[in-house]
Amino acid sequence: MNGPWIRIVGARKHNLKNIEVQIPRNKITVITGVSGSGKSSLAIDTLFAEARRRYFETLSIHARQLLRGMESSEVDLIEGLSPAIAIDQGLPYRNPRATVGTLSEAYELLRLLFAKVAKPHCPRCGMFIGPTSIQKMRDRLYDFRGTRAHIYAPFFLAKAKEKAVVIKELLRAGYLRAKVGGELLELEDMASSGSLESLREIYVLVDRVDIE
Repeated sequence: MNGPWIRIVGARKHNLKNIEVQIPRNKITVITGVSGSGKSSLAIDTLFAEARRRYFETLSIHARQLLRGMESSEVDLIEGLSPAIAIDQGLPYRNPRATVGTLSEAYELLRLLFAKVAKPHCPRCGMFIGPTSIQKMRDRLYDFRGTRAHIYAPFFLAKAKEKAVVIKELLRAGYLRAKVGGELLELEDMASSGSLESLREIYVLVDRVDIE
């Protein structure tokens, strides 16, 4: 047969009677049959159990001592087997947003991997975003001496019940202007205009600094 396969030879777990089977890799495969025909014995007790056992063998001796009971599967040979994830048919989480990643906890590992290994880039200009110090940021600002910098803070209005009340609270806190759609507007005019329903986010002007 051509193409990548998972080959199982001599599977004898539970109701499996020394069977031999080849499963195509990178495909969706359904194991079906009557009750007691050995579906779970093949998928869980043979394939998944062997993939889990091979993974545990890569751990340290101390970790393997803590994780006992990883016996070899009752099978003569399994070839082409990759690391596997088994999702139970039950529903341990009732969250409708649960995915294979969250149920198997692979999401946490991927998030850790991307946080430690990935190289972030700006989604707007594509430049690499690396760690920097306050001194380096100050030196970069000095390249723009003689100009006035505006410092803005994003403020989300999407969840605000009374947007006009929120704008008035910003005014009482001492903020006077905000940028909306690239245009700098007075907060007082925004509060009295009555056109806040379509606003989801504004950029409040925090300060204006002359770079010298």
